[in-house]
Amino acid sequence: MRKIALLLGLALSASVAAAAPAAANGPGYPPSNQAVIISNASTGFYLQTDTQNENRPQYVQVWYPWPLANEGSGSVWRLKQKYGDHYVIETEPIKNPTPACLTVPDNAKDNGPLTVTDCNGGPAQDWIVREDGTSETYTITPAGANFRQWAITSQSQNYPHPDVYVTLKHFTGTNAPTNMRWKIDPRSAA
Repeated sequence: MRKIALLLGLALSASVAAAAPAAANGPGYPPSNQAVIISNASTGFYLQTDTQNENRPQYVQVWYPWPLANEGSGSVWRLKQKYGDHYVIETEPIKNPTPACLTVPDNAKDNGPLTVTDCNGGPAQDWIVREDGTSETYTITPAGANFRQWAITSQSQNYPHPDVYVTLKHFTGTNAPTNMRWKIDPRSAA
């Protein structure tokens, strides 16, 4: 009887482990539920809110001097895993206790800048974050069905220039080009 109970317990444990979501910080997944700096894999310029604070609504841009200026407000982020490779990307609450969320604007396909707005859990704040092979860089794509093969990039994707807005751009092929890939590093590593 003890053996049967033990085997049932092991089987139940195995089924629960199999049903659990993938390890958010495991291989192939970005660091999540911790403060991170998101920087472009091609230029090294980092993602920040337009005015380097957590106010909303405002546009999102790339910048380069020092991401932790202003205590990192508006340039330190947190990825919260929803399920699988779907995340909500929030500002880290530094000067404002309520985070703002990276949001796809209505005019995104017309080169409209991404924004941060109040977090509402809606589809415009659902992001797919996928590692590109073993490069430790990630493509950040809106989860909406009408955004297949679109990823975030800066408006200066053809030349390295800071202080430009972050937009969506369509790509072809399996992996996005390097200028549409992002490094996501724990804040302490930046």
